[in-house]
Amino acid sequence: MAVPLSLVDSLRDVLAGFGPMAQAARGRLVGRRVLASRSALVPTVLAALEAARLVPALDWTVHEARWSDTGVVLVPIGPPGEPARLIVKFADPGPALDALRAQEDRLARLHSDPRLADWATIAPRVLHAGFVDAVPYFVETALAGIPATQLFGEARLRQRLLPIAAEVIAGLHERTATPARVDDVVLDDWIEAPIRAIATALEGRRGGGRETRGALEGLGRELRAWLAGREASIGWIHGDYWPGNILVAADGSRISGIVDWDLASDGQLALHDPIHLVLLTRRLVSGRELGDIVRGLLAGDPLESAERSALAAAGFRPSTWERDAREAVLLVWLRHVGFFALIPSEGSNPRWVRRNVMAVLDALPRRRRIGGAQ
Repeated sequence: MAVPLSLVDSLRDVLAGFGPMAQAARGRLVGRRVLASRSALVPTVLAALEAARLVPALDWTVHEARWSDTGVVLVPIGPPGEPARLIVKFADPGPALDALRAQEDRLARLHSDPRLADWATIAPRVLHAGFVDAVPYFVETALAGIPATQLFGEARLRQRLLPIAAEVIAGLHERTATPARVDDVVLDDWIEAPIRAIATALEGRRGGGRETRGALEGLGRELRAWLAGREASIGWIHGDYWPGNILVAADGSRISGIVDWDLASDGQLALHDPIHLVLLTRRLVSGRELGDIVRGLLAGDPLESAERSALAAAGFRPSTWERDAREAVLLVWLRHVGFFALIPSEGSNPRWVRRNVMAVLDALPRRRRIGGAQ
């Protein structure tokens, strides 16, 4: 009896699905084993901390380990019966370890800056770093609060907290602001370096040919024309300021902490953090990719009242925003995708490239003003 081809195809699809399902199951099992093995290393880490007199000799409670979104194992620890005071972070060599090392450097510089003595209390401190059984680890202070992602989904809370978050990060910008002239060295850091990173990620890909290179070159020319020779106020930025890296007091009254400082940088325009906050909050609420959101703004999508309030809290006058919005959004997008294009899980992912890079490059020829009221 002949078997219909449609049935053969259906069976083939079903059988093919078992492979990814089995692989995912194996991945979960390995992930749980890694969490258990890293938790077992914590007593040795604690012994090193006690020997260095960084913590008192206590019967510390090791809380449940978990994975971060970036592949870091997080193990909170604290005195018996109390909330976690420290977080031990383990990472294997690769992007996750590079990010922890970068954060250690950035936080050390921030906490040693006398201009930030009253502000940096909302940033963690890296107390210790080393190796245990050849596994790299970092020990940070644990900050109180809940991730803002748990609150920003509710419109009423988002309306109130978004401007507060913008105002808090503005404190970092104001305390470290330094006047500077935007010269070729600065332009290479702000524009050409991320363009090179994106071009590298697109090299050899479908859609990464002459037209795409032309779009990147055109973007570079546009941003250079906007910035070159300007007198600007530059300073520290967080660099990845979004609700997932913001901690809020349990009652939702204030911002209690800011985490994940690996993309922080000095010598940057303050506009990055509030605009990044607006863009990534839109992504959180809508579920859309960043590239789709940027493309929508370039096409004239209006800002919500909470977004306008956040930009105002960060010092953007409405007239300044109306004049500079297109270039400012593109500069923030460029820095973001320039960093993430270098991470294999993103830059090597065709869907990420298509939705976050190509979607914006395809929209560049259409020039419309951003920011009508909604």
